[in-house]
Amino acid sequence: MLNGFQEALPRYSFSSPRRTILIWMAGLVLLVTLAAVAGGELGTENQFISEPESVQADRLLESEWGAEDQSDDYPELLVVESAGMTLDDPAYHTAVESLARALETNGATAITWYEANEAGDERADTLRSADGTTTLIPYRPSGERDAADAAVLAAATEWRHWCISSAKIVSMTQSTR
Repeated sequence: MLNGFQEALPRYSFSSPRRTILIWMAGLVLLVTLAAVAGGELGTENQFISEPESVQADRLLESEWGAEDQSDDYPELLVVESAGMTLDDPAYHTAVESLARALETNGATAITWYEANEAGDERADTLRSADGTTTLIPYRPSGERDAADAAVLAAATEWRHWCISSAKIVSMTQSTR
């Protein structure tokens, strides 16, 4: 059963084919006009709605460490975070330095907050959070990236309270267990 509109529309289209074609053409012209007025605002470019941590880290490396977009200066990044320790704690220092040494043992070049701070580099503060519970370790693997990833995993197993949550940008978060 069709309601009144569903019956009337086909009946009108059949009885007035010229008028129906004109209405369709006017609708098409309106659609093309609206697309032209939009001026290319509708496109196929993908962009984030928000700014995820990976984008923030890329922006940080680009602006503060001179690593340009899509460069190979420091294409990998470790994010080390602790719920109960800060960068001032010796255990935190040991964990960060162990991760950096594991990377460097496999030929990678790593930058830690401790090294940058000791060198007096004004960019050192960009590698730590305001509360000191999180630090970034940008690094450049040489040769096989899988070897650097394996070295980080091996170093992280020394502390059972650290866990790996990502592979490309490795996030190590201290568990409260």
